[in-house]
Amino acid sequence: LNAGSVTPTRWIAPLTFALYTVVILGGAGTVWGPVVGAITYWFLLDAVDGIINNLWFDVSDTTSGAVRLALMGAGLMALMVFRPQGILGSRKEMLAGAR
Repeated sequence: LNAGSVTPTRWIAPLTFALYTVVILGGAGTVWGPVVGAITYWFLLDAVDGIINNLWFDVSDTTSGAVRLALMGAGLMALMVFRPQGILGSRKEMLAGAR
């Protein structure tokens, strides 16, 4: 994100996925939701990397990347099932939009 310019080739699918994840995680209906989502996302990403790297069996770099994304995806799916409005979103906002 520190490229200094914006070009179409800089916006690749993994970056777009990460940005959407940050917004969904924090709650799109609030001002502070994406900020909290970004902090939480990068903390969890680093924690999952630490867990994978400290496993008792050897994990290659390509496998660890796939495992990391799979664990993050499973966590995001669990969040969408149990708290679809995000961390800071309110259920009232979600119900109001469903009418």
